[in-house]
Amino acid sequence: MKHYPALTTLVAATVLGAATVTAAADDVADFYRGKRINFVIGYGTGGGYDIYARLFARFIGEHIPGNPTVVPQNMPGGGSRRAANWLYAIAPKDGTAIACLGQATPTAQTLGQPGVWFDAAGDRVQRYAENRAIAIILGPVQE
Repeated sequence: MKHYPALTTLVAATVLGAATVTAAADDVADFYRGKRINFVIGYGTGGGYDIYARLFARFIGEHIPGNPTVVPQNMPGGGSRRAANWLYAIAPKDGTAIACLGQATPTAQTLGQPGVWFDAAGDRVQRYAENRAIAIILGPVQE
């Protein structure tokens, strides 16, 4: 029987790598299992952002390991600045709070507008924009 050390090493590395990814996914699933994610919508009910966000909230829990319950709640005020400030300064910093904000909300800081508590350029804030219609900002997570 012929031995292929390089192939054996590759297979072993692949198996170990797969085990590590599975362990990391299990940790995330364990964290979110049975949890509730508050999905704050920075506008009132019935508008475009509300409809987009509620549609997103309805299905996103199925795509997060552990399948947490996602609860949308409206927090209108200041063109979604109130929700952005809440997310950044008050919301739990454990990954259980996300928000749907207006696409221009992060520029309020850049323009030096008053009443901005959030740091849109911060390295712990991630932004997602889809077709310039919706911006979802994930709150900063404490390390």
